[in-house]
Amino acid sequence: MRSRFLTAAFITLSFYSSASAQTPSASAQIELPEVVKKFYAAYNAKDLEAMLACVDENVKWFSLAGDSIVIETSDRNALREAMTSYFKSPSSPRSEVEAAMRSGSYLAVRERAFWKNKAGIEKSQFALALFEVRNEKIVRVWYLPAEK
Repeated sequence: MRSRFLTAAFITLSFYSSASAQTPSASAQIELPEVVKKFYAAYNAKDLEAMLACVDENVKWFSLAGDSIVIETSDRNALREAMTSYFKSPSSPRSEVEAAMRSGSYLAVRERAFWKNKAGIEKSQFALALFEVRNEKIVRVWYLPAEK
């Protein structure tokens, strides 16, 4: 289950390439919270410590699929474990924000993820995610299934 999650969610997770980590794409509707920018910049750089510095120690990561909600990680250590394995992947994922909306502590994003398959051909897909940010830390993330 965790492997499936990592394949789907973390491909879509790679919010920004290092070149675009400081500014959302032109089509983004709002400026993203600084902690979210830092989180994805760290993710794209495969800088696990910088990434983990952006999340609450009790961060929860949820995967939504049909009628199910799965808790993929339940704290910072579980996220560390999941990302340590994922960062060994040669697929070179990156992502661009297509749009974002904010309501208080919640940030909804539509992102387009890019990665290379085993043949080295670039692929892409879209995903929706909802982030809860409190006290400059990401405390919860919900990912919906990606669509091509």
